[in-house]
This record gives sequence, C-alpha cells and structure tokens, in this order.
Amino acid sequence: MITVRVLQGKSGIRGYKVKGHAGFAEEGQDIVCAGVSVLAQTAIIGLEQFLPGKYLYKIGRSGALECRLHHDLTVQQDHDAQVILVTMLRGLEAIRQEYGEFIEIALQEVKEA
Repeated sequence: MITVRVLQGKSGIRGYKVKGHAGFAEEGQDIVCAGVSVLAQTAIIGLEQFLPGKYLYKIGRSGALECRLHHDLTVQQDHDAQVILVTMLRGLEAIRQEYGEFIEIALQEVKEA
C-alpha cells in the first residue's frame, strides 16, 4: 500500500511524504504507483518553477519521496505553493476514490515557525 502523509499547518499544506508500493500490478505495470509518482513529482516541478529554493525534497532508495516548504515564504509564494500542493492532493484523492485499497492519505498536523 502507498501511504501519503500531507503535512498540514495553520496556513495550509507545508509538505508531504509518499512511501510504499501499491501492489496493484507488477512493478513497472502498476498504474496506481505511476499515478501517485507522477503527481508527487509534478508538484516538485511546479514548486521549482514558481518557488525555486523555497522548499526541500529528497527521494529515497525505495522510491519514498518527502517534500517540505521553507518557513519564510511571502504571501504570494505561499499562495502559489498552496495552488500546487492542493492540486496534487486533489489528484491523489481521485486515485484513492478509484483504488482506495492501494493508497492511504492522511493529514498530519505540523507546527509552523
């Protein structure tokens, strides 16, 4: 199962963590893994385009991905980040509606600086 932890602060999404494998199909053929992967990585591409240097991310050996926004965003940067991250979350929720037994999405409250 893929687990997605959406890091939620008072001002919105502050980051996300994705790990695991869906197990829907064989590796390389798994559309659930592919869909989640595309959404999570596209969010990073969007952040790089509109907020270069204002986030950190890492991809682990097993394919786990973690992304966090910096704390010093301007109002406009935070707005742009929210558009990107909420769009990613809506896409993940759409996958969960179709393939709920293969993906879990949970909000994790985080303190903001």
